[in-house]
Amino acid sequence: MTGPRKVVVIGGGVAGLASATLLAREGFDVELHEKNASLGGRVGQWAHAGFRFDTGPSWYLMPEVFEHFFQLLGSTTGEQLELIRLDPAYRVFFEDDPQPLDVHSGQEAVSAAFDRVEPGAGERLSAYLESARTTYDLAIRRFLYTTYESLLPLLRVDVVRRLGRLTRLLVQPLDRFIAGYVQDQRLAQVLGYPAVFLGTSPSRAPSIYHLMSHLDLVDGVFYPRGGFTKLVESLTALAETEGVRVHTSSRATKILTRSRPRRWVSGDRRAAEVTGVRFRTAQGLGLKG
Repeated sequence: MTGPRKVVVIGGGVAGLASATLLAREGFDVELHEKNASLGGRVGQWAHAGFRFDTGPSWYLMPEVFEHFFQLLGSTTGEQLELIRLDPAYRVFFEDDPQPLDVHSGQEAVSAAFDRVEPGAGERLSAYLESARTTYDLAIRRFLYTTYESLLPLLRVDVVRRLGRLTRLLVQPLDRFIAGYVQDQRLAQVLGYPAVFLGTSPSRAPSIYHLMSHLDLVDGVFYPRGGFTKLVESLTALAETEGVRVHTSSRATKILTRSRPRRWVSGDRRAAEVTGVRFRTAQGLGLKG
């Protein structure tokens, strides 16, 4: 095969844009097809009477992960976005309770806020947040950036040493884990909020996701000036700079494959390979192969 290998990315959300950009950076010939008329996936915006409102994500968390991505492309977060640290990070309104709770990030501030609602909860929260921090650090260090082509990242000493605890965090529901630290239902709702990001409830989410409390309650919540569509605009510009050909209003209808012999000696055991992708646009059907 001569020339760069062709890649078709289906979906122009944040993950699709980032993946397409990094593949193009590595020398692949990349096309991205998005079924909607605009890019961004869940990131959207609604404008009315001179005001703009995010219709999707509104919390910019894990800034070091975004910084890592931008650096892979020879840029920085500071060059791409203007981030604002929110203080308070957010305000929580409870049903049948006229008193909202302002959440200020930072362990001391949030522990004091929890103590005001439930005396003694602040000290227990410190233990909760320490568990969240160590779990988050391990996830970033050993799991986030691995391709999972090898089990080697799972065999590191720090992972093996914590296997028992990690197993418990994977099988215990988040709400039961939280109940071991706070009794007040309002505080339990604050700690259970990460389940919302997963599209589920604290009774169904595994408690390993308590690591997300380290992000909003300790690291802090940021917001890109101009709204989250500024992030999408940045990702789109980077993708096009790397040579990605972006197509909107282009819906993938079928991925074409063909059988292939399994090469056990080389370690390639795939039974099929992709030969093309069919799309439907305003102009009709199209094929990329």
